Amino acid sequence: LAAQALYFATPTAPDGVPDRVVAAIAGADVLLLGEEHHVQEHHDFVAVLLPRLHERGFRSVLCELNHAYGWLLDEYVKGARDTLAENQWNLGRDWIEAIRALNAGLRAGGRAGEQISVGCCDVNHWDDSYRESLAALAERYRSQPLAALVAQLPATAGTAYLPAVAAIADAAAGDPARLGLDAAGASVVTATTRVELAAAGYRTSRSDAAREDVLHQNVTAAIDRLAPGGKLAVVCGMSHAQLRPAWRMHSASAWEWLGTRLAARYAATPGKLYSLACFAARGQHKPNFRSKERFDVDVQSSASSDDLSRALDTAAAGRIAFLDLTDTGVDEEAKIWFGRDSVMRPGELFSGLLMYPRSSVARASVWYEDHAGRSGRPALRLVSPAATRRPPP
Repeated sequence: LAAQALYFATPTAPDGVPDRVVAAIAGADVLLLGEEHHVQEHHDFVAVLLPRLHERGFRSVLCELNHAYGWLLDEYVKGARDTLAENQWNLGRDWIEAIRALNAGLRAGGRAGEQISVGCCDVNHWDDSYRESLAALAERYRSQPLAALVAQLPATAGTAYLPAVAAIADAAAGDPARLGLDAAGASVVTATTRVELAAAGYRTSRSDAAREDVLHQNVTAAIDRLAPGGKLAVVCGMSHAQLRPAWRMHSASAWEWLGTRLAARYAATPGKLYSLACFAARGQHKPNFRSKERFDVDVQSSASSDDLSRALDTAAAGRIAFLDLTDTGVDEEAKIWFGRDSVMRPGELFSGLLMYPRSSVARASVWYEDHAGRSGRPALRLVSPAATRRPPP
């Protein structure tokens, strides 16, 4: 297997991404980029990979961030909004900036219809993300009625919160003009509220199964919205991208990961789905976005001597290792370390692997360690009034 891998220097520009990598992963309609979170090298690679994916028809990117921020990120990458609050984008700043730059070039070249859209597919982990999102929407539309409804929302932990959230969705669906919204604005309210109703329950129960349901619903909705020939990339944690589960989280009950559910959807046409595991052979990590703790990992000491990733790291000699696992000719199970151990036939857990030689903590994520409390909300929102005067794209 190690002899089949491609080893290449870390690219600093899109043309540095080998054609062989692009050909292997971009032939699918849906690409899962299963990451180790908060890794700077992964953010850098995604930033140079995205233009190559765009060449192959990818026009939509979803990321595992608070769903309520999705429309704000989309406006930002399409130039309709000049700034974002720090908490809204610091978990993906580098590749978000890459999409914004790519889209600006497309607009300048008269190709605005080919811009990449961005959305968020996760639950709202933070208590105030929903009201923050709708307050920004009211500002966008200069809607005093919507602003008043948002201002009147009760405390998130109270029993009156969910009925008040549902009432906002009803108002937008019944007569959006009364809220000063057009169809696009009402659609944002409807989608954002649907997820917040589920997210509020998740924030209480911490049910991994409920969260995965939301992820799956949002991703499949994005797939169903794709134009003919359109393609979708999903930036998510490696666990969510599993095609066949090897690892669980905290819940003991039976439930299926996003990747496993998508694998069932594409069982008859497996080539339309590609799940790429992106991880580092060694380096520094942080346990979560708020933590100042650091821990070190090294495949040479963490994996057994007969592990594939250890062999790849030895052969890579400081380069990135890429291995397409979809057609290796190997039917036996193999030990493959993805930052955690697995034993499966190649291609069962992931379609391919991309192993960076070293990892460091993502620079933008460090902001949360000093500025974010439980909600992750900064002291000051950075959305400029000038940006909100533009019509929604």
